[in-house]
Amino acid sequence: MAFVECEDVRVLDLTIDNDLRIPNNDGMHFCSCKGVVVRGCNISAGDDCIALSCITDWDKPCQDVVISDCVLRSCSKAIVVGYMHSIVRNVSVSNCVVRESNRAFCIMSSTDGLVENVTVSNMRLDTRVRAGNWRGNGEPVCVMGTFHNLSRYRDSIPQREKHACVRNLLFQNLCCTGENAIAVVGEGDSVENVHFDHLTMQLKDSENLCVKGRVIDISPAPNDAFLPDEPTWLYLRGVKDVTVSNAFVAPFHGKKPVAHAENVRNVCF
Repeated sequence: MAFVECEDVRVLDLTIDNDLRIPNNDGMHFCSCKGVVVRGCNISAGDDCIALSCITDWDKPCQDVVISDCVLRSCSKAIVVGYMHSIVRNVSVSNCVVRESNRAFCIMSSTDGLVENVTVSNMRLDTRVRAGNWRGNGEPVCVMGTFHNLSRYRDSIPQREKHACVRNLLFQNLCCTGENAIAVVGEGDSVENVHFDHLTMQLKDSENLCVKGRVIDISPAPNDAFLPDEPTWLYLRGVKDVTVSNAFVAPFHGKKPVAHAENVRNVCF
């Protein structure tokens, strides 16, 4: 179901049950839309359950979106905000349950795109790694602000002034179980002002994590982000101004998972 350049959209109490084996079958994709409410929906999809982007016109923002009270399952990303050169802003996601998804919540922006002013609260996020060429690698939350581009898109890369391409994010009251770490990946401070408050994280065993390896999947960026050998619950790279408060991380096989940070500035635990 695609909405293109629509305003004042309401999608309420809808069930979408797509075949989980079929790629590119999003539940809902909002392209350059404004004033969107999605509430009380139950969605299973092989691709994204709910996607917000500007893939039909990089210069028309997608903004002012509220997603709440949904139950979601995806072989890819349950909720994704942004993609490549999109501009997406003013998004609130709350009171949703994500189960058995390859990735639960994702923000994607190339370095010439922008995702800003996003709150994610009161969420139950559960991930598993599915075999096959699906996006994600078991991350309950993945934020990426790294250059990526696919030449098959009609419009060329927009020429924009460089800035932080992901900024002003609040994650609050998250209960996570996952086969991989929570990740925030930027390059050269491309991601800034990210806050995690009151979250629980439980790593779990995976049969398929070895398929891609111990990496954070940041495709279609050219390189992955490699995790350390020890159990890792949080991975930060190339970001600044990050706070993590009131986090409970459960032991994993008798060890306390670590938070790993590289090339970061102003990180406070």
